[in-house]
Parts: sequence; structure tokens; C-alpha cells
Amino acid sequence: MIASPGILTSQGTQRIRDSLIGTALVGEGGTRFHVRSLLGEGGQGWVFKANYDDPDGFLIVVKILRPEGINAETIGRFERETRVLQMLGAVAAPNPNIVRFYDHGLYKLGMYGTEVVLPFIALEFVDGPTLAGVLDENPGRGLPLERAVRLMKQVARALHTVHEHRIVHRDLKPSNILLASQHGREVAKVTDFGLVKAPGLSAKATATIAGATLGYAPPEQYEMGNSRVTARTDVFSIA
Repeated sequence: MIASPGILTSQGTQRIRDSLIGTALVGEGGTRFHVRSLLGEGGQGWVFKANYDDPDGFLIVVKILRPEGINAETIGRFERETRVLQMLGAVAAPNPNIVRFYDHGLYKLGMYGTEVVLPFIALEFVDGPTLAGVLDENPGRGLPLERAVRLMKQVARALHTVHEHRIVHRDLKPSNILLASQHGREVAKVTDFGLVKAPGLSAKATATIAGATLGYAPPEQYEMGNSRVTARTDVFSIA
């Protein structure tokens, strides 16, 4: 059973959040993820730094839905992101410009006489800012042309892979592009696939536009059913 939002006070939610630090979450694949520290939180979930498989394993990120934020829409978005990242990662050479998926699962704990079930997903840890953060540091100036071209080529490569799988990201924007430093070079990584339109999802299932950002989402994304949303939607966003 997933606890009703009405059962949890803000203090109770905070207690759950804090209790996660030091625990080991077990994914469906059997891998253990050792939760270390809180990286950030929003209205729908928490993001923790964790270790992969071993207390001293390499660093990863674990995204966990907040109990009071669990509803049909957030579960659907979480499941879409999980399925899409699994699909994109299940190739011999995953695209390095797409954040890497490791596993997902459910964390269960008892509270207030009921069982609280928290869905989680384990992803690549990117030790760097978002493109939005970099742009905010340079208001009115943007990025040097050479750097902008280099980064956008990498984002375009990520979108090419996504579109080859007949997936539309639908929420491409600077805050969903992470910038990592790998072997002395800057690498862009596209993340947040919670609003995707993917094979097997009906028009009704993709009707939500929650999170779509004015200035990046094209007009057709706000139409009922999103029937005209295609790969060109992401092309509009990157432009």
C-alpha cells in the first residue's frame, strides 16, 4: 500500500527523508544502492547521492518520489522515465550524452501503522552544473559561440539516439542538460525523461503537459492529446 498524502505531515515527510540516509536500497536487478547525502529536493521527489553496490562503490544518484507527491500522474511520469532510460541504455554502446540508467525499484518502510512504498530510480552521477546554471552566471551574454556549438552538437547527438528509438523527449531545456567534466573535456548529458512520448503510450497517456516550459515547448505540445508531437517538437526546443 502507498500511504495517502493525508497521513503524512510535513514533519513526518522530513523524518522519512532523513531516515533514508545510511540505508541501502535494492533495485529490481538486485544491486544495492547505499544512500549517502541529500543533493536536492522538489515538490515531487528527493535526489540523493549514493554508492553503487558497495559502501565504497562509485558515486551515483538516486531519485525517490516523496510520499505525499505520489499520485497517478507522478507514478506515470516516473515509470515512463524508467522505461525509456532502460531502453536507451540496453545497447552495446550507450550514448555518452544521455544520463546513464542503472536500476529502479521500490523502497518499503513501516510508518503510522501502514506500509509506505517509495519508487526510486538509480542514475549516473554528474558532477557538474546544468546548462541553465551556467547561463544564469552569464546574464545577457550567453556562451561563447565555440562552446555553444560544441555543447549543442552533443545535445543533437543525444536527440538523434532518442529519436532513433521513436521517443520524443518533450521537455528539452537548459535545466535538463547537465554538464560534466570527463578526462579534461566538457560533456553535455540530456536528462529528465519524465514527459516523453514513447512507443506504446496512447495519446491519452501522453496528454499531460506538466513541466513543459514556455519558450522551449512548441505550440502543438499544448494541444489536447498532443497528437502532433513528433521528433520535430525536440528540434523546436533545441533551436
